[in-house]
Amino acid sequence: MTEPDGAIPPLPPLPPRQSEPVYFPVSLAKLGVMSFFTFGGYEIYWFYRQWEHEKRRTGEDIWPVARAMFSPLFYYTLLTGIEPQLDPAERAALPSLGLLAAGYFVWVSLWRLPDPYWLISSFSFVPLLPFQRAANQLNRRLAPDASLNDQYTAANLGGLVLGALFLALIVLGLLAGEAHAPP
Repeated sequence: MTEPDGAIPPLPPLPPRQSEPVYFPVSLAKLGVMSFFTFGGYEIYWFYRQWEHEKRRTGEDIWPVARAMFSPLFYYTLLTGIEPQLDPAERAALPSLGLLAAGYFVWVSLWRLPDPYWLISSFSFVPLLPFQRAANQLNRRLAPDASLNDQYTAANLGGLVLGALFLALIVLGLLAGEAHAPP
């Protein structure tokens, strides 16, 4: 379609790009590695940052620290906040919200298992990965110039080193305990 003078009409303006990401960006690998080696400590930080972004996005009066500390109880609410913002393909790739929230709740509870089975709770970040994948896709679409947060900072590396040392001590303790266990 052309204008009366034969010129092509201008395209409608694109939605404004955001400079800040909608949700806390972090690569899936970094989320997994940091969560594993900090024994879930990074997950608390991750939830705090997600709730901080959610508070800014919605303007709701929420307490990111409290929601991070009680993350197993609030993960479902975080999931329901991102779902309406996803396009149909992104939404279809997101597993059941209830299943993800229940899976996280159960997984973080596994630390109560006896030695060495409690170590499986170190993988409690797994139910967070679908949310983070969706958050990263949403951030790329709405704030394409925002940082991907896929590099390790000095603080990250410090946490990894301390976590690796602690994990080595745990493994040595478990092995020494089995070597000295009565027959």
